[in-house]
Order: sequence, then C-alpha cells, then structure tokens
Amino acid sequence: MSRDLLRPSLVYQGNTKQYDRLESDVRTHVATSRTLVAIQRKEISLLPRPIKLYSEVVDATERFFETLAEIRVLRFSVPRKSTVFDIMPLRTQLVSRLGTSVLGNRS
Repeated sequence: MSRDLLRPSLVYQGNTKQYDRLESDVRTHVATSRTLVAIQRKEISLLPRPIKLYSEVVDATERFFETLAEIRVLRFSVPRKSTVFDIMPLRTQLVSRLGTSVLGNRS
C-alpha cells in the first residue's frame, strides 16, 4: 500500500498477467484437490478417513480464494484518490506516533 501512494495514476494498474496466472494455478490445485477427495471417497479402506473434513477444507479454501480474487478486482477498479489519498495524513500521523512511542520506550 505504501508503494501505491507514490503512483501517479488514479486507478491502480497492477500486473494482471501475473494475477491471472496465479488464479489459474490456484483453481487448478483446488480442482485437483476435489478430484483426490472424490477418489478417496470411492476407495475401500480399513481405517476410516475424514473425507467430510477434507471436503470442508477444500470448500473453505475455494471460498477464501474467491474472496481474495473479488477484493483484488475491487482494488483494481476503485479510484485510488478516494481510498488512498484521503487517508494519507492519518497514516502519516499513525506512523509518526508509533515511531515516537517506540523510541520513547527505549530510553
């Protein structure tokens, strides 16, 4: 976020190719995980496996990933001026106060 303050554009311009590749990789891994859970569900085993828990973990991972992807899309589409520049004085004040409290505690 600190680097975003120094960018001249009003809308964040990220490296979308990098994010698209990462998203496709994550989607591939989630699909592979679902396939492995389905295979384990059909296997016969002497010891019970927590297949339901595995499915819940894969579902939660996919929901978490979708939430992060939506946040990224919002971040790239919301104008930076209204989200970053208005809080810049607050961030500066916070950092300066944190710095003085840390330095004050060392003495």
